[in-house]
Amino acid sequence: MGTDVLSAVEDACRDFFGTAPDRASISFLGVEPIEVMRFVANDEVDGYVYVTKGMSRYPMTGAEELLTDVEGPRAELVVHCRGEAENLWRQLAILAAAPVVEGLVFQPGALVDLTGPIAEASRCTGVVVGRPEEVDPEFRSKHLSAFIPPLDWGAGFVEFLQVFPATANELAWARVKGAQELHRRWIEAGTDLSDVHRVGVSLS
Repeated sequence: MGTDVLSAVEDACRDFFGTAPDRASISFLGVEPIEVMRFVANDEVDGYVYVTKGMSRYPMTGAEELLTDVEGPRAELVVHCRGEAENLWRQLAILAAAPVVEGLVFQPGALVDLTGPIAEASRCTGVVVGRPEEVDPEFRSKHLSAFIPPLDWGAGFVEFLQVFPATANELAWARVKGAQELHRRWIEAGTDLSDVHRVGVSLS
């Protein structure tokens, strides 16, 4: 069943972007390989869109064990990046392995820390998880190509959850004020969230 859903994920992404992806397969001890696919963004947005392939192999249950017969949401992670971003493949795969390794359940509004920068020389050390319909329309219109609709693969749905790279200061602030408030600050500042090397937004 895991293979079926992953094949459906790749087919859906190929159909959405209209092209075959570049890809990298990353393995961690005790975890089945996570692939990261990279697509050229469509005409509305420059750069690349990275999509994980492997997190939806199992439902997210909140348990640090594989409970294939337990109901739970399935999802893959998506990030839009303008330009090259060395090591982004690996950090995105680390995030995608977290439901199995740490029992993490990704959901909109979640704030997730990484063990280091999301890409080489990036100031962003974690992500804010979002869903297209819960993101401000103005922001959504600027990042449309990264928003892949949910996939009905025949035995349930797989969501493609957008992850927005954030600095340590932004994440700490959002834990107090909330993810939606951070989104509002990003919009007001005209923040380019596809630039993983950006400076943090002013939060004063």
